[in-house]
Amino acid sequence: MSEEQLCRMGLGPGDEILLRETANGLVLLPLDPPLGKVYVEPTTRCNLQCPMCVRQSWDEPLADLSWEAYERLIAGLREMGTCRQMSFWGFGEPRESLPRCRQ
Repeated sequence: MSEEQLCRMGLGPGDEILLRETANGLVLLPLDPPLGKVYVEPTTRCNLQCPMCVRQSWDEPLADLSWEAYERLIAGLREMGTCRQMSFWGFGEPRESLPRCRQ
């Protein structure tokens, strides 16, 4: 396998791989794949009281992701260079519970 092919797969010399047989042939996968997607929970605050929500059964403190922590996260992801997708998701409802931006 060429260096270019290894690089496209996120593999380097000496990396271990998993060889999997599928209906379409063999698939090579890195055993320790690079980070490609991150889920970020901007807040755990929510003004809704949905009866089926897990938040009805926990006593964790409510909190918001600080801007400084978000900037550190972004800097770390840039340094890694492999993350291609970020999803803002979690138990909070940030559009309803965070202070609105001044206009």
